Amino acid sequence: MKRPRWQNERKTQPGRRLLRRPRLLRASVWLAALVLGVLVGAFRGDALLASAFPERATRVRFAVIGNERTSAEELAAAAGIPPGTGLGALDLVAVEAAVGGHPWVRKVRVAALPPDRLILAVEEREPVAVARLANGTLLVDRDGTAFAPASEGTDLPELRGGGAPGGAPLAEGVALLAALEAEGLAAPRALILGGEEPGAVPALELGSDAAAPSARVLLGRDDHAGKLARLAELLRADPPELGSAAEIDLRFGEDVVLRPKPPPDVVGSSAKSGRAS
Repeated sequence: MKRPRWQNERKTQPGRRLLRRPRLLRASVWLAALVLGVLVGAFRGDALLASAFPERATRVRFAVIGNERTSAEELAAAAGIPPGTGLGALDLVAVEAAVGGHPWVRKVRVAALPPDRLILAVEEREPVAVARLANGTLLVDRDGTAFAPASEGTDLPELRGGGAPGGAPLAEGVALLAALEAEGLAAPRALILGGEEPGAVPALELGSDAAAPSARVLLGRDDHAGKLARLAELLRADPPELGSAAEIDLRFGEDVVLRPKPPPDVVGSSAKSGRAS
């Protein structure tokens, strides 16, 4: 049998929930005040921090991110900020352009963190080859741009006949190196892009440890992807005559022409006749 007051107790439940609303309202007010405080701090942070730390606002401290081949000191110097310059007086666009002019910097983003911190986030160039140009032997990045002097003994493929530091042949050479890598082929000792018989270039000079040691691979102008695929298949098959090949000619469709090295006695007699003359 139901007690009569049970129904009355159920009717009083909504009233109890109403007692919690003032606390919910107070929590909402506190949350709104907190958000407003954060927004005010974000908009007025520069001025507040500068007034709180006046001695720090008159100089700049650097935080460099993303550098591996260049030092933070070198990139800070590239920014060209005179001593005693405050963070608020900086032209960030000009600083970004100055740091971006460093040879090793591919991209840079600059941000100010008051009262005195300047953040330099850099993406460095990745050298993949070297090129002998009019102004010396330079490193070449994945964009095909020659950007900095190469040190003696740099173990990277050489791009020959590439022309200007940022010319199209260098970009073509870098693309061919990437295609070789995609085929699982080792990087060549050199990649000839110009300066020889037009129909023979581009051409590869394989390394001394290749299946065809120091052989020259003639690619010609068309269908580089197909030719590199045939080269990869040939090197994997490793036929006996490959080890004595001086040239691997891929310019004739599906046919691969192997030209052997001259016998040692022929090379020796040629050298002797040259000295006698």
